[in-house]
Amino acid sequence: MQKQEFVHPRLAQYRLRAARGVEPCTKRAAFDLWLQTNPAFSKVIETDGKRLCPLDLSVVSPALGDIAEYAELERLTYRIDQMMAAQQADIGYGGYLETRPLYTTEVFKEMGYDGPRWRSVHLGIDFWSPAGTAVFAPYAGRVHSFRQNNNPRDYGATLVLAHSFDLAGETREFYTLYGHLSAKSLDGLSVGRVVAAGDQIATFGQPHENGGWPPHLHFQVILDMLDREGDFAGVAFPEEAGVYGSICPDPGLLSGVELC
Repeated sequence: MQKQEFVHPRLAQYRLRAARGVEPCTKRAAFDLWLQTNPAFSKVIETDGKRLCPLDLSVVSPALGDIAEYAELERLTYRIDQMMAAQQADIGYGGYLETRPLYTTEVFKEMGYDGPRWRSVHLGIDFWSPAGTAVFAPYAGRVHSFRQNNNPRDYGATLVLAHSFDLAGETREFYTLYGHLSAKSLDGLSVGRVVAAGDQIATFGQPHENGGWPPHLHFQVILDMLDREGDFAGVAFPEEAGVYGSICPDPGLLSGVELC
């Protein structure tokens, strides 16, 4: 039986706040208020001249079929290609707070009090496009951390940027995470390296380096890294979707990409 993970004190606080019926993450109100000032964001991927389409990868998606259609890389790739071809799209996107059946490996499993449970509520937005697609920083910041997360169906090469903003005379931080990158995206990186909005920071990885997925970018906004480096939960247990959804706001709002 797997042991449950250590619970970070601030995560415990956020869970207690959720139980009281208030906004779980104490950093969320300031972040939302800052967004109301309409800060400008650069595109996280280039979309000029490209057709975008939403992809439904939820548990009720008619396009996924049974587990054999998404548990194997080749079949999942075929399904996603089919969905994009049907909409004549170059880039597929979607997934924020979408409950998905895709997370079947031990990385997403935990033994709870009532038996095993799996994280399945997606906390980022995915952009599906060929390997080698360039990734850009949507907002000025610095390298917070990076790591090669090699577990099956994990992030693979992962980069986290830290960003700051001023509100009411106080400097505050948030983070953006980029998963499923090419291994070379991490070459030459150093913690603290400054990046400007619009700088190319990575490229989409191949399956052998991106955790075993069809090429895509997992883009996630995080208000509290909970002292983690190079990694953060990209999916949550359904019963904790409210807590993690508070920690991880809608990344589409910061992607710089106009979504339907």
